[in-house]
Amino acid sequence: TINRNYVQPMQNQRLRFQKTKILEDEKVIFLNKVLPNANVSCHLDQVNVLCLIFVKTSKSTKAIKSTWSKRCSYTLFYGTFKDDSIPIINYKPSYSSKYFCNILFTIWDRHKDKADWLFIAKDDIFAIINSLKYYVCTLDPHQFYYLGRPIKMYQKPFYNVLDSGIVLSKGAIEILIKSLINSSFCGNLTHPLIGPLHKKFDITIAIILKAHNVFPFDTRDTQLRARFLAYLPQDHILPNKISYYNPFWRNNLLPFLKGFQCCSDQAITWPGTLPTQMYFYDYIINQVKVISDHIS
Repeated sequence: TINRNYVQPMQNQRLRFQKTKILEDEKVIFLNKVLPNANVSCHLDQVNVLCLIFVKTSKSTKAIKSTWSKRCSYTLFYGTFKDDSIPIINYKPSYSSKYFCNILFTIWDRHKDKADWLFIAKDDIFAIINSLKYYVCTLDPHQFYYLGRPIKMYQKPFYNVLDSGIVLSKGAIEILIKSLINSSFCGNLTHPLIGPLHKKFDITIAIILKAHNVFPFDTRDTQLRARFLAYLPQDHILPNKISYYNPFWRNNLLPFLKGFQCCSDQAITWPGTLPTQMYFYDYIINQVKVISDHIS
């Protein structure tokens, strides 16, 4: 059986937790805020992250394969096109719960021993996998972690939106696997115990995990800067780049700071990235060696 008292065992591991209070529909909601434990040493090469990427074009897939996905422990590309230079698993490019359910059973049956964390992304995202590994390296993957950028929508549970990437621990994935029962259940949108699910799989993930008292975490850093961005970094940084009327301000569950304080110096993802931009970001982040002002 699944242990629903998930908060206590994680707190016993001396992880750094805070409570974040959110007001929604006149209800007070508390999100656990989880931060890397600076007092615990870890080796990034020992953090196993399986990257599941839904791709639509050969150009974006090649860019991801040549840049940020090289730091994943294992990478799976799902799409409908063929490219002899990339091992693409042929599958309908859909973000529906039905297709994700089938994919989840397939990959977990074949790859669960290769990964402690599952990173799910679309092909317009740029991810700094080493920042993700550092963020989770002091966490126990057998506990129930559901990480990303939580948003709130009318009459839906707040959930981590796929656009910014979703991170699930092994413990959280096992909840999904046990709840979905088996792959023959994947066509159903009503769960016998949980009730109605949703057509979009990122919302269905939240519905199932919520039934087991697992909720999104506050993934911002100690200065309340976002790790999982909603837009390109420059869009967050430049004044008024994101319109005041953009539903982002209303739907985002956690407040976003404006200007240079918007984004963590340990940011993990940002969406809306063109293939050419991925090569540029990879060069700036992983190849440019910055010379310190204090060099002797």
